[in-house]
Amino acid sequence: MDFDATVGSSMIARLRRSGLIAAISCLVIVGCGSDDDGAVTVGPDAPRSVGWAIAESLTLPGTIGGVFAAAAGTSAHVSLTGGVAVVEIETREPQSTFLFPFSGASISGLNAQGDLMAVDSFREAAVLDAFTGEEFLIAPGGSSGGSTIANDTLYTTYFNARGLGINSIDGTVSDFLNPWDMTDRDAGPRIVARSPSEATVVFDDDFQQVLHVLETETNSLIGRHLIGSSPLEIFLPDDETAVLVFPAVIQRTSGQATAPGTVAFVDLTGTNSVPRVVSDEALSDPVTAAINLRDQLLYVLVQVVVEENSVEVPIGFPPQIDRLLGLDLVVFDLQSREVRSRSAIAELEFDDVLPSTSLEYAERSGVVLLGLGNQLHFLAQL
Repeated sequence: MDFDATVGSSMIARLRRSGLIAAISCLVIVGCGSDDDGAVTVGPDAPRSVGWAIAESLTLPGTIGGVFAAAAGTSAHVSLTGGVAVVEIETREPQSTFLFPFSGASISGLNAQGDLMAVDSFREAAVLDAFTGEEFLIAPGGSSGGSTIANDTLYTTYFNARGLGINSIDGTVSDFLNPWDMTDRDAGPRIVARSPSEATVVFDDDFQQVLHVLETETNSLIGRHLIGSSPLEIFLPDDETAVLVFPAVIQRTSGQATAPGTVAFVDLTGTNSVPRVVSDEALSDPVTAAINLRDQLLYVLVQVVVEENSVEVPIGFPPQIDRLLGLDLVVFDLQSREVRSRSAIAELEFDDVLPSTSLEYAERSGVVLLGLGNQLHFLAQL
């Protein structure tokens, strides 16, 4: 495969991230204003300025479906159509590529050490060597919603089968967990996540709007928490707390956001706790998110419609609208539970469809990675 590395941000890109663009973007956000130094603000606690920029970019051969980096690792594992690219973060250069063991696969995550990779598809799930692609486990699928690795065991949500697959890498454990066993309810398992210690696994339930909690030593359900809707992302900063990022509330007729996204904190120490929900106008329309465990920060990528223009079309054709979309990075403090800042990152024009977007924080390198279309961007603070 041929890789094209583009280093540095062009002057045009910097101009498009200027205060002028930020000011235009502000028009669609309730509660915008301007500080004495000219920085645009969104809401009372969210200064919006050009605090982050795309420092470097790497073009990859195909659409990026996800970006993953282990806490102690120096590489980013990029999920592409058909395979994986392993990119050295410091040099911004690809180290290797390998194919998925089956079609339609994508990376779901890495284990805590960063040497094993969970992949899944509509039909199968697997554990691979994160650097060579060597297969350690192939498990049957069933409309997998996602997978994670904890304690050398693959946990896979099966939406159609209505449960959680549990398969150890050494083959000694092959089990299926129905979280509503002995009841008349059906589960809709979707996102699955593990804690850094790998002692806790959680997964959301799209049908019952709850978060199921599993302890991995005995693979027993130890909690069930009402969360009310389906989150975009789930993070476990430790074994006692789950952090959920929820999307904006979208009006069906207009397609416009009527309420901003939220961040919810779920106390996992009890069997059923009430989530603590934080709403902030800076979280206008979340797209994806990443967690920084070292500094206890949450990075949330939000989209803003900067400009809309109607396009003249022939009579009888459906109306068409061209949009200029702004992408901002919101920095959310997990300890104080409030927004620290919101910064313009980039803008692009698209016809009502956002390119595939993913976000990751590489702890060892201290770099925020943004996968957008076929571009892997390395973000830096200005």
